[in-house]
Amino acid sequence: LKEYVKWGKAKSVPLETLDEKRRHLREIIKNYDLNDVFNCNEIGKVNFLKTINYYLIFLFISGFKKKSKKQITLLFTCNAIGTEKLKPLFIYTYKNP
Repeated sequence: LKEYVKWGKAKSVPLETLDEKRRHLREIIKNYDLNDVFNCNEIGKVNFLKTINYYLIFLFISGFKKKSKKQITLLFTCNAIGTEKLKPLFIYTYKNP
């Protein structure tokens, strides 16, 4: 079992290195079944506000108050070919940081 971690913002990747990074990723996963290769992405409050689903969730969490400082994050995970999708991980506020 191996784990490779690479993180960063989607728009922060220099486009001139994109092809090289894709080749490197293909080299890493070439000996694995694509059913066993997983990726996850998080959606935070800022990016998720544009959908009506988030607005309804946000209203429910904030008790229908305006300008709440509460934030949620959703983590979505699926395998490389999309046949296995894990349940979303819901991250909300905490009692003690």
